[in-house]
Amino acid sequence: HIRQEKAKRGKPLQQKIERAEQEIAALSAAQTACEAFLAQESAYSEENKPKLQETLAQLTETKVKLTQLEENWLQWQEELEQIQVDVEAEFSQ
Repeated sequence: HIRQEKAKRGKPLQQKIERAEQEIAALSAAQTACEAFLAQESAYSEENKPKLQETLAQLTETKVKLTQLEENWLQWQEELEQIQVDVEAEFSQ
């Protein structure tokens, strides 16, 4: 019963965590792609100036989103652990 109760109470948080992990993976891939472009010498040529500016803006936005998502992920993990502790305390009484 204790496992079922933990799963039931933790499910909404678990779903948020899983979605965050998928989004973190996608944002990390986008960050890697931006950094790969910026690592090329041709990125700084005159004809690539618009793409360079766009990539720098995208990289900044991606880093901000990643930081926020990672903070949320940590918070949700802590909340999920607390739910499990609470359920164990209830069942041990």
